[in-house]
Amino acid sequence: MVSQRRRLSAASIGRLQQRFETLDAAEMIGWAIQEFPRSRRAVVTSLQAEGVVIADMAMELDPSIRVITIDTGRLPEETLTYLETLRAHWDRPIEVVYPEPADLQPFVASHGVNAFYASVDLRKQCCNLRKVLPLRRALGDVDCWLAGLRRSHSPARAAVPPVHLDTDNGGIVKLNPLIAWSAADVRAYMAERGLPMHPLYAQRYTSIGCAPCTRAVEPGEDERAGRWWWEADTDKECGINGVRQPLRIVEIAS
Repeated sequence: MVSQRRRLSAASIGRLQQRFETLDAAEMIGWAIQEFPRSRRAVVTSLQAEGVVIADMAMELDPSIRVITIDTGRLPEETLTYLETLRAHWDRPIEVVYPEPADLQPFVASHGVNAFYASVDLRKQCCNLRKVLPLRRALGDVDCWLAGLRRSHSPARAAVPPVHLDTDNGGIVKLNPLIAWSAADVRAYMAERGLPMHPLYAQRYTSIGCAPCTRAVEPGEDERAGRWWWEADTDKECGINGVRQPLRIVEIAS
């Protein structure tokens, strides 16, 4: 039997935004698990520490929760190895989604395999083909997804709400349980739970994406300074999280 799709109104989301500002991460994840059927919720992670923390928390509440990651075809070898490390650690599957070759081939044929260095527009087109569209396909039967955004990641993420409607993916609910966490909070949870760390963190990487688009950071640099570092001051986003400008919390009159 196919479970019925669940959609929340903007007014409901506004009330939840206000409520969730006072909840901790585990309580927000617990809400999603209670509110949405098992087949209709998922953790999406790029295998960075934040997504691993959310997946671990969610599995404590529901060991069978879906965990999804995207193999863009340009990931560092360390990320692919780490994926297998996590599968072994948790002793469970992690779903992997991939770009469609039919989407990529015309782009690469026209612009080259490293077109992202040429302009911000081409870089975002590449991100769209390798990340945004595969995620959209993966979320086709999902009503709520959980992501690892933190407000302290960057100025562009400073206003991210704890929950909002993901209009890029059909108006489903997107939950950001770690918005109030710091990098130190994430590391402390990983250590307390004995979770394996992505090996690139030990090499001064603080944000990890595709291999040609990620570098280690220097002391004092922004956490996301190693992403698309050749670009001028931009939002440093790929489009997968819908952070193109500060997201505003919906205000609901009392």
